[in-house]
Amino acid sequence: MLSKKYPEAWLGGHGGVQIIGFVEWTGYFGLASSILVPLLWMNFGQRIRRLVSCTSRMVFVDKLCIHQTDPYLKAAGILGLTGFLRESQNLVVLWSPRYFSRLWCVYEVASWMHLEKETSKVHFFPLALALFGITVMFALFFSSFLLMWAARWTDVEYNLAAVVITLTSLAAPTHIIRRLIRDLQRMPRQVAAFSLKRAECFCCSNNHKIPGTDVDIPCDRELIEGQLALWGQATGEEDPLEKFDLYVREQLGSHILTKVGGSRIPYKMALMISVPVWGFNCDRLVLVSMVEPWGVRHSAYHRRPVRTAMRLMLHYVTTYVAVFPTAIRVALLAAVFLDRTLGVRERLLEDLLVTVLGICMFAGYFLGCLALLVYALQPVSVVPQIIITVLVWAFTVLLYSEQGVRCLNRFESIGSKAVLEEEAVRISAESNLDYSVESVSEAAQIYAATRQQKEQKRLVAEQRRRPAAALPDVGGTSDVEEGSCRKHPLQVPPQLHEVRTSQSLESQSSTDAGGELETARIRHR
Repeated sequence: MLSKKYPEAWLGGHGGVQIIGFVEWTGYFGLASSILVPLLWMNFGQRIRRLVSCTSRMVFVDKLCIHQTDPYLKAAGILGLTGFLRESQNLVVLWSPRYFSRLWCVYEVASWMHLEKETSKVHFFPLALALFGITVMFALFFSSFLLMWAARWTDVEYNLAAVVITLTSLAAPTHIIRRLIRDLQRMPRQVAAFSLKRAECFCCSNNHKIPGTDVDIPCDRELIEGQLALWGQATGEEDPLEKFDLYVREQLGSHILTKVGGSRIPYKMALMISVPVWGFNCDRLVLVSMVEPWGVRHSAYHRRPVRTAMRLMLHYVTTYVAVFPTAIRVALLAAVFLDRTLGVRERLLEDLLVTVLGICMFAGYFLGCLALLVYALQPVSVVPQIIITVLVWAFTVLLYSEQGVRCLNRFESIGSKAVLEEEAVRISAESNLDYSVESVSEAAQIYAATRQQKEQKRLVAEQRRRPAAALPDVGGTSDVEEGSCRKHPLQVPPQLHEVRTSQSLESQSSTDAGGELETARIRHR
């Protein structure tokens, strides 16, 4: 059964390539297969590998393989974690914004460092990208299904429906990724401010009790810090915790920031996300097979059938393998750019307008590339198609190559570093210290110090604005300030701390001198 479709179903004809339609049942079959096959592989992939190659991939999951309630089994699992990691080839980290604040996660990385394994074997996979990929896959699935159903309409109606369906299907992924992209942008700041002593654990947060019961649970912190101390004694280190903090901030941190965060996404994942589009266009394979000499002879394809089929195959392979992955990367870049410039707005209307702007940026790139590829099929000569195809592939390689990733990293860090440099200038002016931002970690420290100083100044200003009768005595005021400092300790770089200390000493000496001068004047009178 043949029916009309948008002007992508091109096959042989006069001059270039001509529209003839598509085979309907193949599109539905391919679309269903594009969803069922990944679901079957996720649930039965290990069994299929075992049947085909007689081997299956072994995975050690700490939450499932270490007992969580029995104190003896739990201690044995923690002490034996190094043995499991010693036999492991890779360490896969499912990263979330709380990863570096969890003691268990930190201990796994410490065990990997203790074994002196390669940092390149640590693979960080942000969970935000997984949610983004699933959302895009289902959006492509439903939009493809609606486009197939609308293929029975006229060309004008179909084109209008295609525009509306495409824009509406992109709304949810764009809005979600704009909020999830902030999780990835927290990563440099978390790496720069990492400290094992500030890591949280479930047992200490719940007073070593199972929530809702009186059952005691063992303390993970005692076991883990004791194990790290034993490793430090074995290697003759004075402070193994400090060494591990430096390892995370310098070696592991630089490796993480070059692999994940911002708009970085593996090419394999981008290719997997676009699988529903492959199934949606399975009818193209049927049309190509109808071209002589691979299939049944048709009167419309009698001129240069092999050349026509090769041009079609090049067109579709470029669309699926190059255009769609780059479009996904461009969507992430647009999300990062909008978050740098406009951010997530508090008002719903403004937030929706920013989302629409992101959709337009993504749709403009995708439809532009698709229009160029379709236009290249019209001339008889293959030269325009080859030139446009080479440009599209070169742009794809540039986006996903290491050099391209480094350039994009610099582009993405412009916005955040500019904000941090502005904060550094302000705090330098307040402290009379010429401080330059040379690295992301220094910028993050200055950023955190500035925010905390502003909060303290705001609290002091509020106390000064209170009426005199409501103000407590000197002792009470100092107690409040000391309590607030204990709850919110100020973490500042050493240089800024020295300047603040010297300034406070100077102000105190000037105050004492002023008091002595006033006493002398009273005595003179």
